[in-house]
Parts: sequence; C-alpha cells; structure tokens
Amino acid sequence: MRNLPIFLLFFLILLASCDGKKRSRFNPQEKLEQSELSDSFFEQISYIPQNYTEVQNDTILGNGFKVEIKFYSNMESSYLNEFKIDTILYKHNYRYFSADVTVSLKDKTIYSNTFNNESLKNLIHTSSEDSDKYILTDSWIELLISELNDKAIIKLIYCKPESEICKTITLSIINENKHIVELLENTD
Repeated sequence: MRNLPIFLLFFLILLASCDGKKRSRFNPQEKLEQSELSDSFFEQISYIPQNYTEVQNDTILGNGFKVEIKFYSNMESSYLNEFKIDTILYKHNYRYFSADVTVSLKDKTIYSNTFNNESLKNLIHTSSEDSDKYILTDSWIELLISELNDKAIIKLIYCKPESEICKTITLSIINENKHIVELLENTD
C-alpha cells in the first residue's frame, strides 16, 4: 500500500512522456497509410450480383416447340474488373451466368445444352482470357420469328462489364437433327 502512490506517480510520468512527437509531423492521410487499417479504407470490393439469381422461362410456341431456359448466376467464379480512382482501389467482381436451354417438339427433347463462358470460348475460338472478359447477361426467345419460320430461335447476349461491347449468339433449332449456332460480333 505504501508503494501505490510511487507506482501511480511513475505511471503518470510515463504517460506524460508519450506525447506522439514522432507522428505529429505527419498529416492524417500519411498516418492512415502507415497503419494496418489503410488497406480496408482504400479498397472497395463489390460482387455483382451479391446473391444467387435465377430466372426460369418455359414457353410453348404456336408451331409446337416447347422452350425451357433456366438462367442463373454462378456463385463460385467471377470476372474481376479493377480500377483506381484517386487513392481508392475499386474491385468489381461480376459473377458469371449460365443458361440451360432445353427444346422439345411433340413431347420429345430435341436439343439440350448449357451456355456459359466455356461455350463462348468454343464459339469464338480465342483464348480463355478474352472469353473470360464476357458475361452472359441475357437470353430470350424470338417468338414471332420462330413461329413464322417454323423453328425455335433463342438469343443469348454476352457483354463486357462496364462497356458497350457485346456478342450475340443466335441458336436456331429446326428439328431433331438440325440446329444452327451463329455468333454476331460486337452488337449493341
């Protein structure tokens, strides 16, 4: 108990001598950059979409074709778009999408395929690095053209994130033995 006032006096002198002179010559930005917290403040990471997304389309055409499209996000892989504005590093992760396409005629499946980035790579015959920059963004059935031409026509759109550059795949299913897949370059 006798040593308690001496201990308190020693502790107060110790605290008073730590006035932060070393860090006082730095501005707040430099202090933050020197600390461990700077990475989390200068980096913004986002995932697009944040949650699992799925859209199912089941259509029976007037010419007898039944088209089913299941369009869904792949939560395991994504395309990273990195850019820096001022001192902040932005990391936008665009999740890849897949589309399961099934076409039936007279209750018999005549075409079934999954379209994803691997499909695009096989169609454009380029390196995977180039095809990985494209995300499957949309799919639909060309109803009027399908019924007028007695076939099922499906469009799939692949676009580069944060740009206007897109590629369109047109899938034409004529009958059980014949289907045509065409790629249109750089569409808007």
